[in-house]
Amino acid sequence: GLGNFVNILREVTFNPLMAENLTFQDSKSGSYLFETTGSYTHADENYARELMQLFTIGVFLLNDDGTKMLNENGEPIPTFSNDEVMSFARVFTGFVQSQPRGNFEENDSSWNALDELIVDPIYHDKFPKHDLTGGYIGDGYPLCVDLPSRMFLRKGATYRLLGDSPRPHAFIDEGTPMNDGPARVFELGENSRLREILCNSVNGSCQFQMTVTLDSNIECDTKECQVDEARVLKVHDVYYEYIRPPCVEQVFFNDSKKVTYKNSFRHSSCANPLLPHAAEACCTEGNGGTLTATRYTEYVFDHERVNFSAANVRCSRDGLSQCDFNFVQGDGVVGLHWTNSACQIAIKVNPEGKVAIVYEAMANIIHPNVHKDNMNYFKVYWNGDFPRNSLDENGGNSCGNGECSPLEDGGCFCYIEVDEEAVFSKMPRTDEVLSKLYIGAYDPLTYNDDMFSKEFGEGVIAYLAGGAYSSSTVFEVEDSFGRVRLMKNSIETVRVKNSEYSFRNAPSFMSLLNEESAERDALNEVNALVDHLLYHQNTAPFIASRLIQRFATSNPDPIYVSSVAKSFRTGKYGSLGSGKYGDLAATVSAILLDP
Repeated sequence: GLGNFVNILREVTFNPLMAENLTFQDSKSGSYLFETTGSYTHADENYARELMQLFTIGVFLLNDDGTKMLNENGEPIPTFSNDEVMSFARVFTGFVQSQPRGNFEENDSSWNALDELIVDPIYHDKFPKHDLTGGYIGDGYPLCVDLPSRMFLRKGATYRLLGDSPRPHAFIDEGTPMNDGPARVFELGENSRLREILCNSVNGSCQFQMTVTLDSNIECDTKECQVDEARVLKVHDVYYEYIRPPCVEQVFFNDSKKVTYKNSFRHSSCANPLLPHAAEACCTEGNGGTLTATRYTEYVFDHERVNFSAANVRCSRDGLSQCDFNFVQGDGVVGLHWTNSACQIAIKVNPEGKVAIVYEAMANIIHPNVHKDNMNYFKVYWNGDFPRNSLDENGGNSCGNGECSPLEDGGCFCYIEVDEEAVFSKMPRTDEVLSKLYIGAYDPLTYNDDMFSKEFGEGVIAYLAGGAYSSSTVFEVEDSFGRVRLMKNSIETVRVKNSEYSFRNAPSFMSLLNEESAERDALNEVNALVDHLLYHQNTAPFIASRLIQRFATSNPDPIYVSSVAKSFRTGKYGSLGSGKYGDLAATVSAILLDP
């Protein structure tokens, strides 16, 4: 009856009246403002601060009985600093009202305070956000590059009904194809198993469902076998959009390639060649100075994305090759296209050790978010010292003893590379998995049956690729909150080239490519932050104390608080409650029925 505390947090977060009251409605990221106005402004901090201070963890760390934890000097320990407020404020950018509707009284065509807010990905901050526990919002989530091949046909793939319009809600598809003929859409074939599932035929007539989730892997059919990642699919006369599972991108990667639009004078950027971020652009080899490219003749749909390797294969099938084109002509020319031009990824390091990403490529214009002048600094976790400009502070290290270059306005400019290595070479303990691994993993059952073999330890299941421990190994454990966690046996380290300076690679739900910015990913990031606060050690005793003060007594006994906090964590009070963390029926029962 009373539901779960996490549902209240999410309802409050997306409530337009709360957004108006705590002023985060229409808050825009600093990167968006820098891109559009040339000035940088920090995101509105009100809701990020109050969400922690009033709604979840409070101001000071607490013991289970609600008493304050003390440091070695006998002083209370703060739960957060202004650094975390500023980091979390960037999560709450892009919140805007839903479109007004006219089916309720006293409606205003310019205002909708009834429906929940939506997140506009263009306004949402795209860069990593550090958390409260020495990590990032996005730690524990799988990498998008680790998605099984054709994930849209795998167990857990989710589809949402769009109706008779192919316009997606979860992501952005730029413009209309630049052609005189009809748009090329991804229409499922008559023998497609996916088409059969989405149709959901009863007595020969499709009974379309609002949401469909695959409960097992299915085989691909004809055109489906050519697609890296589905977006919008046509089934008879209606459309579904594919909702990719929550995943993160590591913001630093090797072997980056330049991507750009059909006209190379528009913004260019760098992309991870392992991800389906762009379409192919194919040229005749050695066709001189003005390179005009075309798409692969058998591409499946206009807004299709493939990874760099697949783009190469497609071009070769047409007897062409990828190039650093000037223009892409022909049908289906929308969004970004791969080039064969390499990119350099670098960082600016400010005096505090925060970094900003810089892309360098042979291009007329580099996107402002990653241009050398950008101000999109975020926290990283250095392994020891970091390059410091001697002009910024006494005792600087000459920008890493000259391995980086000093910047005129302060800080250092450094080129980087990324290393990946396995963390464990044998079966670890549960606590080791949870404390030393940061990258999540997909359910091994979504991969082919022969992908993994199992090995069992005490409280740990290891899924071994190729029968041996490697960076591809997945460990399954249960954490202290009763959650099953799948963690990849890998750590990625970003190293300043030719130096000893390094830090852990940072995950982000949002792609740095504007074309790949998606409401789907922004919502995943918001949910990840809510979960981060929900499962913080402070939340159970803090919420227990506050609810007791409202329902029972203003000065609760520590034993009373501890009992209620236990019910919040276990989701049970005697026979009452669902057994799920945050269950409010169990929590309120513990308050009202305490002897």
